[in-house]
Amino acid sequence: MKISRADFLRESEEKRRPWRKITHRFVYATPVGLLRPEEIPDGCGLWEIDGNAVRIIKRARSNPEPEPIPHQVLVAFAYRLNRKPSERKQR
Repeated sequence: MKISRADFLRESEEKRRPWRKITHRFVYATPVGLLRPEEIPDGCGLWEIDGNAVRIIKRARSNPEPEPIPHQVLVAFAYRLNRKPSERKQR
């Protein structure tokens, strides 16, 4: 998910590569009009979110055999999900 152009512009293939390995599809989900389809790297997708509506702007290439999610990533997700809402806002 990207909520600002600055966040998207800090992306790199080096940052995307590990996530692309463990997902079926790598998609950027953004507010409407934040990114243009031609800005999206090859193989990645773009979904625009408008309230409860999702519009597929660019389809992502499928990864038919994603690798398992590394244990350390699962542990990090579990810790984040376990935080109280007030602790999440502090970051």
